[in-house]
Amino acid sequence: MQDATTIHTAEKYIQRLHPRLFQLARAVVYSDAEATSVVQGAYLKALTQWRPGTRQKELARSLEDHVFLGAMHERVRSRSQLLQLLDAAADADPGADAEMANLEDDGLGTTQRQLLDSVKHGEAIVDGLSDMLRVVFVMLDVIGMDVAEIASMLRIKEATVESRAQRARTLVRARMEELGLQEVPEIYRVGEAHCRAVIEQVRERMAARLASGSRSQ
Repeated sequence: MQDATTIHTAEKYIQRLHPRLFQLARAVVYSDAEATSVVQGAYLKALTQWRPGTRQKELARSLEDHVFLGAMHERVRSRSQLLQLLDAAADADPGADAEMANLEDDGLGTTQRQLLDSVKHGEAIVDGLSDMLRVVFVMLDVIGMDVAEIASMLRIKEATVESRAQRARTLVRARMEELGLQEVPEIYRVGEAHCRAVIEQVRERMAARLASGSRSQ
C-alpha cells in the first residue's frame, strides 16, 4: 500500500481527469449509476497500482483503458439481463420478437422514442442512439477525443468512426428539431462534489481491502 503522499498525488490527478472519464463510461452504459460504478473500479485499480514517477500521460491512458473496458463489461452484463427479460416476455407474448426485429441497429428504438417523448433534453436524445452510434458520438463530439484515438480504442477504421459520427449527428439533429431544441446541451456533466464522493468511496474500499489483508495474515 502506498503512503499518504503518493495517494494524494494520484487523487489530485484523477480529479482533473474525472469529468472526461465519467463521460467515457457514460458513452457506453445507460445510467449515471453504472458510470459511477465503472469509474470507481478504475480509480481503485489506479490508486492501488500508482507508483511515484509514473508519467501522467501513461496513467491517463491506463485510466481510460480501465474505464472503457469496465464500461463494456458492465454493458454486456446489463445486456445479458435485458435479453433474459426479453426472452421471458417473448414466451408470454409471441409477437414481441417480431416487434424487436423491426428495430434498426443504427437508429432509434421504440423504447428510446418513448423516453425521448417524455424527457426532452440532450442526454435522452443521445441515449436513444444505438450503441455503436452513441459511443462514437460521445467520444468525438462530447468528450472531444481524436478520430485516431477513438478508432484505436474501438478497433475500427477511422473512416468508420467518421461515418458513424455523421449518422449520429443526423439522428440527433432530427430529434432535436422534433422536440423544438436549438442545440444539444452539455451532457453527462459531473462536478467536483461527484468526484470527491467517488474518491471517498474508493478510499473506503481500499481501507476495507487493507483491513481484510491484515486479518488474513
